[in-house]
Amino acid sequence: MTTSEAHKLTPATAVPSTTSASDEKLGELLHSFRLMQLQHGRVIIHKSEELAMGATDIRALFFIAEAGEHGATPKQVAEFLELSTGATTSLVDRMVEAGTLFREAHPTDRRSVILQVTPGGHAAVATVADVYRCALARVIPEASFDAMSQLFRDLAAALTAGSGSSEPSES
Repeated sequence: MTTSEAHKLTPATAVPSTTSASDEKLGELLHSFRLMQLQHGRVIIHKSEELAMGATDIRALFFIAEAGEHGATPKQVAEFLELSTGATTSLVDRMVEAGTLFREAHPTDRRSVILQVTPGGHAAVATVADVYRCALARVIPEASFDAMSQLFRDLAAALTAGSGSSEPSES
């Protein structure tokens, strides 16, 4: 199987009929990726406990912080986190009360609001991000940062395409 053929595999067609050295290496790579995912989950749980907030709150903070000065709408947060409208409303209310988010009027839609991260919310994001910043700096040579950034973007796009999930909407 060529690399380009491997990129075209969907979950339904990804089961090889025979085992080759390439398949074994791909299996080792998948195992390593799963270990990283498991540790990521542990980091989020540990840091959420340390910051006295839920893991979903942290995911929401990162998503809204990534939106920058434009913020994000509750609808975008709901789509990203795959939450119902009611669950998103409870999440946002809790985070506003905790001082990590604030609401402002949407500039073009009177029925909506824009969510922004407060300085306290940015501090929580920085606390969690520092764990990853230190880990990445420890294992990836600085000369490889650009290549690894592209690899992560490509992997994210491939996971989006291969899972049937979609990026949150811009509205």
